Amino acid sequence: MARSGYSRATPGKGDDPSSVGGGPLPEGVPGPIRVLLVDRDVRVRVAIHQTIALESDLTVVAEASDAAEALAMADRTSPTVALVDLLLPDPATGLDLVRSLRRRPGCAVVAMTGRGGQRGAALAAGAFALVDKSGDIDAILTTVRACAHP
Repeated sequence: MARSGYSRATPGKGDDPSSVGGGPLPEGVPGPIRVLLVDRDVRVRVAIHQTIALESDLTVVAEASDAAEALAMADRTSPTVALVDLLLPDPATGLDLVRSLRRRPGCAVVAMTGRGGQRGAALAAGAFALVDKSGDIDAILTTVRACAHP
């Protein structure tokens, strides 16, 4: 996952998370975008989670490695955006999960893949967009923000 152009300060112990990565949110702006992160690969989840942790307007509220866990986490955490890997290890495919999460009020879905060719299927299932999870992390963050604040 490449990061383009700039770096963010890494918070130290005791730092106010809202002061990292660009300062506190302006008055009148709702709280951080609540992200549910769903990917079969723990390394991908860790990398995306660590990057999101540096952003003042985003927060990971839950992680899951399969569809069943993702649906349970969505029930408990009410995410604003779900980042969903399309290649999940269980019988419920990533596209099925996109459809299920998209039906939840207030939850937008960004589909992720490391392989091309699934854009049409992801959009037909209700995803806001399809992003390349092995590509530019800033593109993923921009897409999450765009679907949370259309």
